[in-house]
Amino acid sequence: LKIVMMKKLLLFFCIFFSVFLNSQTLYWVGGSGYWNDGNHWSNTSGGASINSVPTLNTNVVFDNYSSSSGSFTIHATNSFALKKITSLNNNFNIDIISSPTVDMSIYGNVELNEYFFIKTNGDVYLNPSINALYQFSHNKLNNDVYIKSTNEIQLGTVSILKTLYLSGNLTLKNSTVLTENISINNAQLVKKLFYQ
Repeated sequence: LKIVMMKKLLLFFCIFFSVFLNSQTLYWVGGSGYWNDGNHWSNTSGGASINSVPTLNTNVVFDNYSSSSGSFTIHATNSFALKKITSLNNNFNIDIISSPTVDMSIYGNVELNEYFFIKTNGDVYLNPSINALYQFSHNKLNNDVYIKSTNEIQLGTVSILKTLYLSGNLTLKNSTVLTENISINNAQLVKKLFYQ
């Protein structure tokens, strides 16, 4: 019985560490295109495409080398997941657009500047496994946003035009949320947010 438990524990640690150790960073290149087109992703800023797309373990970066012709649009035709998203571009605007059935899941930080616009219409899932910082800048999210965590979350200032769903024993810090509706699925969380 001890050997079986040790094997399960070893397998758990191998999977856990492989997820964190296997994270990669991909940079958007080539201007307008589709999120799931490997020709638009590179492992270096402004580099050659690597014919690979982001996964839930990928940090994605948008910078001034993401386009050589100015502002552009990224079309998301399928739901997608990533670990972290960062926008460093300051020479042009970038829009991500999608249909209402395309969801976005982020498992780490969001660091967007004033030149990056999320115009997706599907749901946004923020599911950090560690403390997370979300900087949506001036974005007004036209999405239902789901945050599920047991960690500390810093939302900054965020405007959500639909409903914000909170679950898990999370802690919100340094957060200003502008939303029409909020749904909290945890009595302890309600006490933390409104009665402390």
